[in-house]
Amino acid sequence: PTDWVPHLMGPLLMLKTACAALTAHLYIRRFVREARYAVMGALLYAFSGWMDFNIFFNHFPAFAIFFPLLLLGLDKLVTENKRGLFAAAVLVNAMVNYWFFVGEVVFVVLYVIIRSRDKNWGMNLRKFLWVAFESVLGVLCAAFVIVPSAFALMGNPRTGADEFLTGWDMWLYW
Repeated sequence: PTDWVPHLMGPLLMLKTACAALTAHLYIRRFVREARYAVMGALLYAFSGWMDFNIFFNHFPAFAIFFPLLLLGLDKLVTENKRGLFAAAVLVNAMVNYWFFVGEVVFVVLYVIIRSRDKNWGMNLRKFLWVAFESVLGVLCAAFVIVPSAFALMGNPRTGADEFLTGWDMWLYW
């Protein structure tokens, strides 16, 4: 019920922060020897300045929960040949927030470029093609959310290419 919303905002924010810390811990744990360092990294992620600043919008912290799973799925695909987890992570991240998903894609592309320089990571052409396949598969599975959102954005008169912001239009929304 609507009248419950003010009372549930605090507990939901706590739950989102805890879940973001959990998924960050799952990813960071792969790179540290002692679990306490993964806990420290997870807490730094969950209580980062970005997370604290964006508590105004209830849907912003939600995507931060699933972003580490994207990196975890990618890592498991490349290092352990565990297929399907990365595609599922792409699907979930695209469904949760398509706007932030674009930024996540840019980050993952840069991550793959930088991480591929490490010979120990194990990226080769065959694995790269699997990463590309699972990326496309995840986006195609999320199309039921992405396509209607794209049509809604294209149908919005404020986002049209023919409507440039000049004069008073930069200051007032008529």
